[in-house]
Order: sequence, then C-alpha cells, then structure tokens
Amino acid sequence: RQDNMLGAMFSGRHPLEKDSNDRYFIDRDGEIFKYILQYLRDNGEVDLPTERHTLSRIRREARYFGIAELENNINT
Repeated sequence: RQDNMLGAMFSGRHPLEKDSNDRYFIDRDGEIFKYILQYLRDNGEVDLPTERHTLSRIRREARYFGIAELENNINT
C-alpha cells in the first residue's frame, strides 16, 4: 500500500540509502513500530496492548506514518 508514509518511502519514487549491511534505517521506536508493521502486514489486523500509555504511543506513530485508519481506531 502506498497510501501512507512507509508505502511512499518504498515505492521506488524516493531514493533510500542502506547501511553497510544492506539495511534501511528508520529512526523510530522499534517497540512501538512493531505494531505499525503488524497492521500493514496483516491488512489492518493488529493485536493491540491494553495499556493506555502504550496505546497513546501507537496512535502517535500511526499519525506520524499517515495511517489514519489505525490512528482513528485507537481509543486512548
């Protein structure tokens, strides 16, 4: 999907640099980013935690990456 920041980043329209191990670096919190990846990989399915503070952080990441559906579905 290209209707969010990650989709646009990896669409081929923008040059992305890799590190010496041929990996892309995305400077975000990995503990929270895993929920973003799960949501995108599983077509909108994601097992969210129940802890309010963590949900708030996931919602911020969804907003950052332009994933409105996920952002709007998280009640904090």
